[in-house]
Amino acid sequence: MESLFDIDRFNIIEDEENYYFFRALNMADNQDLEAGVTLDNAGNIEKIRTDRERYEENAENELPKYSKDAEISLEQVYDHIKMHYRKDTNCISLSSNGNVSISYGRGFYKDRYVMVKVPKSELGEKVINAGQYMIGEIAKKVEEYISSIPDDSRLLETISEIDNSKTSEEIRKAIETRYTTREPLDPSNAKPRKGITYRSPVARISSYQALNEEQSLEKNKIIAKLTLLERVGGMEPLIPHTANNNLLVQTIGNAFSSLELIHYGDIEKDEIIDVQKEIVDIFALLQQLEGQYQELVRDLKREVIRFANEGRSIEIPENSSLLKEYGVRDNISIEEMYELTDGKVEYGMANSVAKNMFYLAKSQSNARELAKLLNQIIRGNPKYRDIVQNIESNGFEIEPAIITRQSNRGVKLSESISLDLNGESTELIDKIKELSEEEKIEIMENGGLSNVRDIMSSTFSKTQRDEKIDKEDYYAEAIFSLYDWQKIGIEEFTVAERNNLIQRIQNEYCVELYQKLEAQGIDSQDIPIVLLNMVTRRKDFEITENDTSETIKAKRLEQYDRMIAENRENLNQRSNTSVLNQDLSIERIERFLGYYDVQGTGIQLRPYQQRATDRADEILQENRFASVILPTGGGKSFVALSQLMEHQNEEMLYLAPQNEILEQMKDYIIKYIHGPVNTIRKKQR
Repeated sequence: MESLFDIDRFNIIEDEENYYFFRALNMADNQDLEAGVTLDNAGNIEKIRTDRERYEENAENELPKYSKDAEISLEQVYDHIKMHYRKDTNCISLSSNGNVSISYGRGFYKDRYVMVKVPKSELGEKVINAGQYMIGEIAKKVEEYISSIPDDSRLLETISEIDNSKTSEEIRKAIETRYTTREPLDPSNAKPRKGITYRSPVARISSYQALNEEQSLEKNKIIAKLTLLERVGGMEPLIPHTANNNLLVQTIGNAFSSLELIHYGDIEKDEIIDVQKEIVDIFALLQQLEGQYQELVRDLKREVIRFANEGRSIEIPENSSLLKEYGVRDNISIEEMYELTDGKVEYGMANSVAKNMFYLAKSQSNARELAKLLNQIIRGNPKYRDIVQNIESNGFEIEPAIITRQSNRGVKLSESISLDLNGESTELIDKIKELSEEEKIEIMENGGLSNVRDIMSSTFSKTQRDEKIDKEDYYAEAIFSLYDWQKIGIEEFTVAERNNLIQRIQNEYCVELYQKLEAQGIDSQDIPIVLLNMVTRRKDFEITENDTSETIKAKRLEQYDRMIAENRENLNQRSNTSVLNQDLSIERIERFLGYYDVQGTGIQLRPYQQRATDRADEILQENRFASVILPTGGGKSFVALSQLMEHQNEEMLYLAPQNEILEQMKDYIIKYIHGPVNTIRKKQR
């Protein structure tokens, strides 16, 4: 099994004796270099340290979980790779793919790299293939557990069915026959909170873009058996102190998507090749030629390896686009975009087109420049002419803003790396490739907002509406699109959630509010976060029978004027000194979306009250009685009212141990459901 995942089966950089892996120097590595901690007397990199060493230097930290002499283990590799990784392991991450390293180095660090030379005979000692190692360790533990299952157990039949499966779909069916669960959550009620959407065990059976069909099938068989034994066979999670194996399986995906290798312990001087970032870019472009010119590409990779091993540098011409700093237009005002698109293309879509045009033009232009530098290394050798021309025509230098490592998404560049474009936006790729260098430069100089060869207008024409979008609707969608939702843990919204949120922003008179914030001199980039904080924090007010839509609007805008006045001193500062400048929270967005609203009332439950209500509903589906136990002041009355409203057409008896509680419940009904005299039922707006 493990040979299926051997490093030679991947798109690697190698010569006759060594493998060459990449490390994007992270912020801690760079701090070591800047402080001279890992440099020798000549200023060369002497070593790269483990996180554990740095962890031990901080006297405030507890003792590390792993000692310097601890042996490598599944748990330690998991602790190093998982999303919220531990900083006291002996592991250092490398990647076999230059494109992956650049996506980290250029996206999160300082765009500086080293190559790590590993003798082929020593792979598996200090350096391991992370995905292969984790799958192998899991397979051992799974087979060990299977050997303890009685021969007459039905589980063995299902395990045999998994082993004999020819496709991942057959594996899914095998699991489904042995695993039953409650009905999945109603997607219409799913919150945007990451991970809240129901996922059945078959969701673990997936394909990773970095793996071929044979590798994916074998990986899925191992994960399927692990899942079956965990959910049905009583097998404990493989990582101590975890509730299940979900994060372990996710971490294996992370390892393969990063083409990750683990160097166990410090990386020493004789293993390190300090290289220009442009050389790593060239290796990355050669790895984008996977499956093409195989023998020639192998030879060309070795030419570049020799160049790097000799410690030589590429001379970059002064007029090269690689040395120029172009910036995407990320400050296009909503009004400017509304006029530019004649109000027929949503701001988010139009802004995305401009961004994609900029980064595609920059990426392709830089790939052409890098092809010229490659010619320096090979001294114009005609043997490689077709490869160099292919890179000039089809290569893309890695620009993290338009790169994804999410499996099977976007347009694949190399193994797990793709251009993050989908649908009609993929047509931009071919259009950008056809442009001359001068036309690409024009796009870059204009930050992407350029209609070279009518690319922008023709792209807009495929997404524009027949009628001009109402300005309130346009502004609301723009405000939604301009906020970085991933920053607070929301990966994406469903269409219904997105439309619901945009509609609620629109209902808050967002154009007038946006203009008020503009008048305060707030930067256009900061207005969305301030505006969203205002509309999600504002208080409700009483609406009387005499109120009209105009008076309601006036009251709301007066309320916003007061909020601005209270926070005026700090609104222009890019800091968290004002609550209106702070990041949103998922709970506040959920409340704004009405997820905790009790329909037909003015009641908004707290998250724990909502969970209690949902759990009671589940219990009552199969039982006559359900108990909700909350402490004094925990809001039992509101949970009861939510149940009363849900079953308002049925006969109910409400009992309380004291008249005081009954009177309190009457007050709540008047306040939140019936409404006092001269108000329109529930008073809140």
